[in-house]
Amino acid sequence: MGGSAILDIVSASLIGGILLIVAISVSDSGTQEFFNQNSDQIMQSNLTQMSRIVKSDFSKMGFGIPEGDTIVFVSTQTRFKYIAQLNQHPNYNMLIDGVGYFDNIPDTIEYEISLDDTFSIADLTVSQYNVTRTVKMPPSASESFVIGKIGNLNVFEYFDLLGNPVLLPTDVRDVEAQFSTINPRVILSPELVVQDLGTIADQQRRQQELKRILRPSYWKQVRFASRNLRR
Repeated sequence: MGGSAILDIVSASLIGGILLIVAISVSDSGTQEFFNQNSDQIMQSNLTQMSRIVKSDFSKMGFGIPEGDTIVFVSTQTRFKYIAQLNQHPNYNMLIDGVGYFDNIPDTIEYEISLDDTFSIADLTVSQYNVTRTVKMPPSASESFVIGKIGNLNVFEYFDLLGNPVLLPTDVRDVEAQFSTINPRVILSPELVVQDLGTIADQQRRQQELKRILRPSYWKQVRFASRNLRR
């Protein structure tokens, strides 16, 4: 085999290797983008579902409660508790554990934000929180479950008729709930993130990049002014 033929083979092998590396890189990039898009859809779907549940509950706030009676009992950033008449009419009879309840006694709806888990990814600690919804119907019916997981602890804010922030439950006229979220792919596969960030030597930049990957900017905001609270 002549030198020219050997040179051609070496050149072809080199070009083939370069093309193979490019193909692998494109494939990895495409896979990464697929995961990112899929994660985005999961986050948006979860937030939308939580927002619908909260908005539906907020719309019932104070329903069927006589004017002048206390409606809101707890109003903190992590806990919101109020009453409403949920099953006053048989057409709206509610089932808890398969049992129907119909009475004229006020029912309680409560939301509480609590720590679910804490993850250490690279040199940043990430916390995830449960949004727990509890409905209590006297005398003993109660149902409690987690409607979703979020990335922010302080969720609820309260306002008076003029839009000024308030703290006391008796002063609450408007309620606002804000939910942010974190990328489930990051939480489920922290080793992938460590691998992605392993080449970044600067700690501050590494933390900023991790926060970007977590995508905390995805959020939903629900604000409701109850007609019953404004009486």
